[in-house]
Amino acid sequence: MSIAGACALLDQEAQEVIDRYDLGIETLDLLVPSRAGRRQSKHVKTHLCTNELPAGSFISLGHWMGDLDAYVCSPELAFLQAVHDGDMAAAVYAGYAMTSDYRLDNLAPGGVTGRDAGMRDSRVTHNFFRKLTTA
Repeated sequence: MSIAGACALLDQEAQEVIDRYDLGIETLDLLVPSRAGRRQSKHVKTHLCTNELPAGSFISLGHWMGDLDAYVCSPELAFLQAVHDGDMAAAVYAGYAMTSDYRLDNLAPGGVTGRDAGMRDSRVTHNFFRKLTTA
């Protein structure tokens, strides 16, 4: 999968995405395919990505603005980025949370709680490690 057609949002557009999806963050981290597309502002931080990525690396949010499609990185790609960033303990913690029968919950004792099928709460990804080993 290539991000060759990707472009970074303008600051105001990024703020609209943050508000629309109630992300609870101030800055969007966006991948761009070339150095010319890099920018940084209050609501946008870009990262250069010139590599082909495995199929399934992004999840479509559908059309966002006109014919512009919006995508978010998959849990697997987020995990790989955490590993790349060098915080192995945080990566292992997140990896277990994405593939386990528990989830992180700051309000629960110990910061975790069991997944309850009645709440439509399931593992973020079932094929997490299989995808990692074939990527």
